[in-house]
Amino acid sequence: MALLYRNLNYALFRKKVNRNLRGLHGHYYKYTPEKIISYKIKTFKERPKSYNKIYFPLYVQSNANDKSIKYRILAANYTTCPSTNQDKGGRHKYHQDVENALNQQILTEFNASYAYLAMSSFFGRTDIALPGCQGFFYNMYMEEIEHAIVFINYQLMRGGHVALFGLEAPEKEWGCIEKALETALDMEKTVKEKITGVLQVAEKHCDYQVIDFLTTQYLKEQNESIQKMGRLLTRAKKMVNVPDGEFLFDRQLFKNYVKDDNFMFSRELSDVADKSYK
Repeated sequence: MALLYRNLNYALFRKKVNRNLRGLHGHYYKYTPEKIISYKIKTFKERPKSYNKIYFPLYVQSNANDKSIKYRILAANYTTCPSTNQDKGGRHKYHQDVENALNQQILTEFNASYAYLAMSSFFGRTDIALPGCQGFFYNMYMEEIEHAIVFINYQLMRGGHVALFGLEAPEKEWGCIEKALETALDMEKTVKEKITGVLQVAEKHCDYQVIDFLTTQYLKEQNESIQKMGRLLTRAKKMVNVPDGEFLFDRQLFKNYVKDDNFMFSRELSDVADKSYK
């Protein structure tokens, strides 16, 4: 009788705090205690935390010898955890702000790659026909894609959730080599500023692994990209406005940065001997 009285009180209270559970009182007279506890755990998250803490253990204690109920309670504890990914599984001391900043960095890398692909496609058109620029910007496209994939893998390694956002549509017409290089230079500076922003967020939350990952692997490379774009832009301004200057500049790009192999371009192959300019 004591067990039935305790079960009945539990059912009445549950019906009182949750108006959606109509008719539950009648079911409690028909079900065995094992079925009762199974039904309760199914809607465990619907009960207020204060009630779970005070009243639910009393019912569990009255059925302590029932192993099947014990295992159901254990399963319920796993399925009713708060929906947060902080310090769970493979995640440790990885703040949500850092995760969000890295997702924005992934978006920045993909936007840059999309713009470089648009530049490569423009200079590869038959009415433009500058294979050096086409190959150079295609290589930059591949480089930014690689960066984005590295950031994605790092996000997963730290236990974070990768969020992919919509990309900005790049321009279709680039006009001349100078305009494309100016845009590329500004884009590389923007990428560096975004990386610096991620570093600031990581420093705020004392995430020294992210700081080490970015400073040792990406800041130096980003400065080198800014220098390369700046030098190419300076050289382009000197060459493209003189007779045959555009042809010579494009040929120089092709020799220094591009290998033509079945219309697929490989990056930074300065030591390849079988180069040909077409």
